[in-house]
Amino acid sequence: MSIVFSVIIVTLFMLIQALLQLKPATFSLLYHNALAKYSIKKSDNLALNYILGSELFIVTLWLAMYYIFFSIFYLFPNFPTAILYWIIAGILAATAISFFCFYFKKSPSTTLFLSRRHARSITARTASIKSPRDAFLLGFFINIPELIFTLPLYLLTAVLMQSTTVFPRAITVIALVIAAVLPTFIILFAFHGSANLASITRTRVKLKPFLRIIVPLCYIITCAITIIGVLTW
Repeated sequence: MSIVFSVIIVTLFMLIQALLQLKPATFSLLYHNALAKYSIKKSDNLALNYILGSELFIVTLWLAMYYIFFSIFYLFPNFPTAILYWIIAGILAATAISFFCFYFKKSPSTTLFLSRRHARSITARTASIKSPRDAFLLGFFINIPELIFTLPLYLLTAVLMQSTTVFPRAITVIALVIAAVLPTFIILFAFHGSANLASITRTRVKLKPFLRIIVPLCYIITCAITIIGVLTW
């Protein structure tokens, strides 16, 4: 696939990563609870460890996907890459529909796709964080529920890196990490300003209709570009 299509796909992946809501929502609760119990310095330390955990998850998952496909293409040089792209494109289309229908629950709040039990568990976990290790682990594992929406994009970019040799792998990983954790830094800076959990939640409620449209649209565009890239290969 051409370098232009690869850049567009990675950029769209970055945008989707930045717009997903589970990590920022959990971070808001974590930092709010930390401020109520600890000093600003310790709260910031917990926040940064949460962010570090998220970063490590993204790097680990992407590298795992990359080396899996690297091994496949190394062992099977004639592997039908075009078919793989078509399969991923179909998954992206299905993911767009799933996001539009299920990512946000039908309520005036910002309630996400998680079950009530899982949501209560995460809320309780954010309130019980006491050490940097706890915050790190929460930041790492909070990415798992959203894999149903992000895994197809990890697969696609990992495959792209096998066929687009001029596209730097390190820059791709760094860009995805920055995009994924940028919302948490924005929330952290907002807390250091005049914002609180209530004002941040109100902002997320206002953004909900926009996100419900723009994220599926990004998936559809990614799907279309993938198909066009295969057809013009």
